[in-house]
Amino acid sequence: MIAVGGSTTECFVLADGRDWPTVLGQKLGTNFRNIWLNNAGMNGHTTFGHTKLLEQHILKLKPKVLLFLIGVNDATFAENSPKFDTRLDPGSEKDWDMKITTFLHDSLATKSHLVAFLSQAVRQIGAVQEGLVSGEVDFAKTYKIPRPLTASQKKTFADRFTEETYGGFEIRVRRLI
Repeated sequence: MIAVGGSTTECFVLADGRDWPTVLGQKLGTNFRNIWLNNAGMNGHTTFGHTKLLEQHILKLKPKVLLFLIGVNDATFAENSPKFDTRLDPGSEKDWDMKITTFLHDSLATKSHLVAFLSQAVRQIGAVQEGLVSGEVDFAKTYKIPRPLTASQKKTFADRFTEETYGGFEIRVRRLI
């Protein structure tokens, strides 16, 4: 079993063994033999990141069960539409960087904790620089919502927000399923 999600799955600030995937694995282990539950949570990951993680790493492991805790980080992207995904997908100019990163990860990071840590740090920094890690968003400011709102304005802005923000999210969730 593999748990996939953002920071709420990674649980970086909790001591080892206190994250929910480990606790769940321990509880399941009392009733089932040979349970193995790994934590693949990564701070800031959205469903786009989950999809790439599945395609590039997790599906090769052929897990019997995948557990997803998703959605919070997707909600913080103001341009989370299908068009947003095309900006996230590495283009041909980044293919060489991706090949080098994959080689380093596959050959060195699996043998060295230091290399694995450095590899992850470089990926996290790159994600932050590319604006791919979620953060706090002022939805009223992002969507230019005037105050106070009439009932019809609330509906208009809610419809616009849902269409713009969750169109890509729905597509990615269906793909993950």
